[in-house]
Amino acid sequence: MPVLLHGGRPVCESLVIVQYVDEAFAGAGPRILPIDPYDRAVHRFWAEYADAKLPTVLRTLRGMIDGDKAEAAKQVAAALGQLEEAFAGCSKGRHFFAGDDVGFLDIVLGSYVGWFRAAELVTGQPVLDETRTPRLAAWAARFCAHDAVRDVKPDPVRLVEFGEALRAALAANASRP
Repeated sequence: MPVLLHGGRPVCESLVIVQYVDEAFAGAGPRILPIDPYDRAVHRFWAEYADAKLPTVLRTLRGMIDGDKAEAAKQVAAALGQLEEAFAGCSKGRHFFAGDDVGFLDIVLGSYVGWFRAAELVTGQPVLDETRTPRLAAWAARFCAHDAVRDVKPDPVRLVEFGEALRAALAANASRP
């Protein structure tokens, strides 16, 4: 669980930390969350959706190797289709969910892009496919090329290695009495 220590006090959970940083350091740079209360609520909704749904999507992608590929592809397409539509509404025709620059929802969804790229390496199938999710695919390219992201985005090959090591460790622990 990620924890931010600020002023000797802990702030826990990724989504809460990003919102806290936006509020605690207001005026120190551009806002992360939208100014409009309704837009803020919409972005928070989709962030919660992503945080709840995308880990399941990643596990489903693993099912493309181990199990029913057609069913796994259908589940992934449904979840990403929802986010494709969310991008259309939230971005209001601009480059990022937040509009002209990276914001809260971009940060939340952007944290999964490396894992999507890793899943593509493992499955041999595109996740953010230009034919099925053209807006999300273009957004992901812009997000990864952004100055704030370019040098800190995770390497998909290293994520695959980490995932395999984690899977092996979990299997080893499960076999212990």
